[in-house]
Amino acid sequence: YDPNAAPAAVPPVGMAMGAPPASMYPPKPMDLMSHEELVLHVKAMQRANPAAKEQWAGFCDQVGGGTRDPNKHTPDFLKQFVNDFNSGVKYEAFDETQQMVDAVKMLRRKSQKFKAFWTQYCIDFGNGLNDPGRHNSDYHIKMFDHMCLQAMGGGSWGGATTVGGGYGSSAPPSGYSGGGYPPAKRPRTDGFNGGSVSSGDPYKDHFVQRVKQFQRMGGPQKELWGAYADQFLGGFRDPNKHDAATLEEFCRNHGVPELNQSSGPASGGMDATAFSGGMPPTMPGAPMDPEKELLVNRIKAFQKAGNSELWSNFCGYTKDPARHDVAKLQEFIVMNNVP
Repeated sequence: YDPNAAPAAVPPVGMAMGAPPASMYPPKPMDLMSHEELVLHVKAMQRANPAAKEQWAGFCDQVGGGTRDPNKHTPDFLKQFVNDFNSGVKYEAFDETQQMVDAVKMLRRKSQKFKAFWTQYCIDFGNGLNDPGRHNSDYHIKMFDHMCLQAMGGGSWGGATTVGGGYGSSAPPSGYSGGGYPPAKRPRTDGFNGGSVSSGDPYKDHFVQRVKQFQRMGGPQKELWGAYADQFLGGFRDPNKHDAATLEEFCRNHGVPELNQSSGPASGGMDATAFSGGMPPTMPGAPMDPEKELLVNRIKAFQKAGNSELWSNFCGYTKDPARHDVAKLQEFIVMNNVP
């Protein structure tokens, strides 16, 4: 007979009746156990019972700052867990995905540069879904991994378009490797513009080359594109990082000329007339409707007066007022008393 031995106890609910209760209950009074013995006992509990493992995770998340290594907790902390578990106290583990979503939302509010990075990443690898809650934790981890890789000077932004449900779906986008980073840009070999980088979409490539040619025309043209990208496209000035519709809209609204033969393809390459029946894939530039232009200018002045966030929250991803119809512009003006 050992007077210091713990009294026999009924196994916790869910344990097999034949299982030794010592796997859940300490082999001796916990006040007599060293820190090492308590650590070993908590680990043994988790190995013996999935419910104990789940409750340990919840206990650590709610009481222990998310640290789940028993070695990093005090004896009193470990004793409390053992007592709470055997008394039937329940703890819920935090939702990892929700933690990621909350972190991304906070960073978007606090940092405009992060917001721009997030927006572009979602365009390229998330099917344009800008809501963090629409993506799983794996997507968020890959996004942070890629951001770190860029900060360390490695990797490249592929400007690729996802397929299927985007990286937030059950499968990663085409072109992802085991490391999960966006694929490198692919050089063309068909002679288009002297072997420039292609997105794989000839329609988009046409507008990319038009915007680049426009910037080469002179300083004012380059500054116009830069200002447009900074204000409406998240600060990303590389035309390859934007879709064909965005580039076409810029070309149409700002009178960007068609590609010149001299700046088009090299001998034997693809030119601007190689799309449909020999005609370039765009409409001639046309002046904006006077009524719409007035509304657009009012909203731009309203933004410059310190109200850009109101417009950003209203318009969604498309930041350029000129890319919205008159009805939507009028709705914003009425809602916000735009002068």
